[in-house]
Amino acid sequence: MSVSQLRGHLLTKADLGDGYDHAPHRAAHHDDVTVQGCPALDQLGVDPSGSSLDFHRKVTASFTYGSAPSSTISEELYSDRPAKLATGTKKVFDAFVSCPQFTLIAGTRSIPVMTDKTTAPRLGDEGWAQFVVYNADSGTSITQKQVAVRSGSVVIMLSGAPGLVDSHIEAAVERARHPG
Repeated sequence: MSVSQLRGHLLTKADLGDGYDHAPHRAAHHDDVTVQGCPALDQLGVDPSGSSLDFHRKVTASFTYGSAPSSTISEELYSDRPAKLATGTKKVFDAFVSCPQFTLIAGTRSIPVMTDKTTAPRLGDEGWAQFVVYNADSGTSITQKQVAVRSGSVVIMLSGAPGLVDSHIEAAVERARHPG
C-alpha cells in the first residue's frame, strides 16, 4: 500500500468517540536518546521512547482523551511484504522483552524502564503485546501498552494508556482491513 492509501486506514476521532482530540505531532526519533542495559535494543537501534518499527511505508496518528497527559493513544500503520513485517515486528518485540529492565538516557535524564510481555489479542494473522513502564525522577511511573497486529501486508500498532489500547485495538484492526 502507498502512504496515501495507508492514511485512509488510520483511526479517526469519529472511530474513537467523544472526548478524543488529535495530539500534537511528535518527532519520530531523538538523536540524544540511548539505551543502557539492553544489548538487544541497542543492537537494533530501537528507540523505546517512540517508534520502534522500521518498514518501507509508515503513517501515524496520535490522540489524547480528556485532559490527563497519561491518557494518550498512538497508532502506527506499516505496509511491506508480510514475511518482512512478521520478522521485523517479532524481532523488535523480542528485543524489548529480552530486557525486563533497562535505562533510557534522554539528554541528561536517566529513566528506568521495565518491560513485560503480555498476551496479544487474537486478531489478524499474528500479534504481539507488551507493557512498558517508565519511572520518572519524582517517583511516578507511566505505564504504556503496546500491541501490534499483522493482518496481511499491514501491521497495526497501538501504544498508550492500557485501557485505551484495549478499547480500540479491534476497531484499529478492522479499519486497517476496511477503511471507511
